[in-house]
Amino acid sequence: MPPIVLLTDFGDRDGFTGTMKGVIHGIAPEASVIDLSHH
Repeated sequence: MPPIVLLTDFGDRDGFTGTMKGVIHGIAPEASVIDLSHH
């Protein structure tokens, strides 16, 4: 499976990024998630 790269404008002050990563891992636990930027 190719990596999933996250590029968002969520920032780092709340849990939106963690929630999104949790959903990704719940659907595809073998997925490699890379945080490019959240600003």
